[in-house]
Amino acid sequence: MKRLLFRKTWWLLNLLLIGIILTFSTVSLPVESRKQKVVKVSTKHEFQRAVGDFVTIQLMNDIVIPFKSSSTTDVDSIRIVRRRGLVIEGNGFKVDGESKNVPKGDIGPSAITIIGGDITIKELVVTNFDCYGGSLLVTEGAKVSITNSVLSKNRNSCAGLLVIDYDADQTGKFPCNVVLSNVTIDENSTPDYADSSSDWGGGLSAIGQYRGTDRTTLTMINCKVTNNLALISGGGLYVNGADVFLEGVLFQNNIDGTRKDLKNTANDVYADNNAHCHDCWSSLVNVSPCPEKEFTSVDEGPISLVFSPDTSSPPANPRSYLCIPK
Repeated sequence: MKRLLFRKTWWLLNLLLIGIILTFSTVSLPVESRKQKVVKVSTKHEFQRAVGDFVTIQLMNDIVIPFKSSSTTDVDSIRIVRRRGLVIEGNGFKVDGESKNVPKGDIGPSAITIIGGDITIKELVVTNFDCYGGSLLVTEGAKVSITNSVLSKNRNSCAGLLVIDYDADQTGKFPCNVVLSNVTIDENSTPDYADSSSDWGGGLSAIGQYRGTDRTTLTMINCKVTNNLALISGGGLYVNGADVFLEGVLFQNNIDGTRKDLKNTANDVYADNNAHCHDCWSSLVNVSPCPEKEFTSVDEGPISLVFSPDTSSPPANPRSYLCIPK
C-alpha cells in the first residue's frame, strides 16, 4: 500500500514539475516569437488587413492605391498605428498612387502613415503620390528604419518623406527616430500649378518639437537626394526643430524658390532655427562622409546649406558624398 502511494505521489510530482517547466518556457518566450507570422499581400486591402500582431508583410507585386476625393484620403492611406516589431518587405515592388489620375488642384492619399510604434521597411518603392505632407508620413514618436528603398515622383504637396512631431516635449509623448540607409529620394514635389502648397522640403522634411530634452532625429546613411523641388525652402531637405545626421548623403539638383516673386536658388538643405518664436530650440544638421568600414567616400562638392536666422553657424564646409561599397 505504501509502495502504491509512493508511486502515485512520484507521478503527480513529475507531472507538476513538467507543467511548471512548460509554463515558464512559454512565459519566457517573447511575445513576438509566439505571434510572429509572414503575410504575403497583393492588394492595398490585403496590406491593410495584414497590419496586425507582429507580422512580416511581404509584397508579391506592385500595389496601387487609387485616387478618391480629398475628403476620404485618410481612409485610403495605409495606416500603421502603434505597431511594434512590424516588418514590411517590399521585394522591390511599388506602392503606386497613380497621381496622373488625380484631378488638378485636388489631393490624393499618402502611401503609408506611421503613427507611433517600431517599424522596419525594406526594399520598397513608393511613387506617384499626390498628397499633402509626404508619401511616407511618420509621427507621434514612431521609430522607423527604411533600407534599400526608393521614394520618387511624388508631386505637388507630396514630399518623399515627412517626419513630424510637434508634441514630443509633452508629458507621455516621445520624439520620432527615423533611420534611412541606402534610400534614394528623387523627383519629389514638382508642382504642376502656381498655387501648389509644396512650400517646404521637396525631398524630405524633419520637423520636431521646439522645446524639451528629447529631439526628433533623422539619420541618413549612404542615401541620394536628387532632383527634388520646393516652392520656398529646402529643395532637398527641410529641417525645423529636429536633429539631422547625414553620413554619406549625395545631394544633386535640388531646387527651391520657383515662385515668380522668389529668386530661384539651388539650396539642397534649409534649416529653420527659430520657427518664428524667440525661445525655440535650434535645428541641428551634422554632415560627415560615408561610414569608413563599409564605403569609400567620393566628394561630390559642397552642399548649399542655409540656416535661418542667418546669424546661426551651419556646419563648416558641408559636402555631398557618393558612397562606394568596399
